[in-house]
Amino acid sequence: MSDETKAETSVEPTDKNTNAEAARYRKRFAESKAKVAELEARLADVEVERDDALNKLKTAPGEAAARIAELEGQIRTRTHKDAWAKAAEGKIKPTALEDAYNLSGWQADADEIDEAKLTETIDTLLASREYLRAEAQSPVEESTTPAPVERSFSLTGHKPKPVSGAGRGPAPESTPKHSKTVYRL
Repeated sequence: MSDETKAETSVEPTDKNTNAEAARYRKRFAESKAKVAELEARLADVEVERDDALNKLKTAPGEAAARIAELEGQIRTRTHKDAWAKAAEGKIKPTALEDAYNLSGWQADADEIDEAKLTETIDTLLASREYLRAEAQSPVEESTTPAPVERSFSLTGHKPKPVSGAGRGPAPESTPKHSKTVYRL
């Protein structure tokens, strides 16, 4: 029996070792599974960052091109407004140039300015809105003699003289205090 007990005892520890070894494998498997899940999550984050960086690189020239187009549009608009002011000089009141430009509906679509079309637009605008028209200024004539100044506002043309003692306070000391003649206006 001793051989049988040895065989039984040897089987038992192997079973215990097998269970312990299986438990270690299961534990390692669970740890590896958790590590794989963590690495997959990190990989997903890195892929998202990579995609964002690639999209940024692809759209960066587009953003720069959009900014360039915006600035070119501002320059074109300024050039057209300057040409508008030059063509409208003497035709439109200087204080109304900006309003006239906006009212005309002129669009700065092309780099080249069509002067004939611009003049036609200004003339059409002035025909429909007379209040924008600049007033014709005649040259100022300078004369050597000063202009006469009218100081009398009387209808008859002469200035009335005040009557002493006519209710304007005390009479001056040079006149008698009690004058028999009272003049009324």
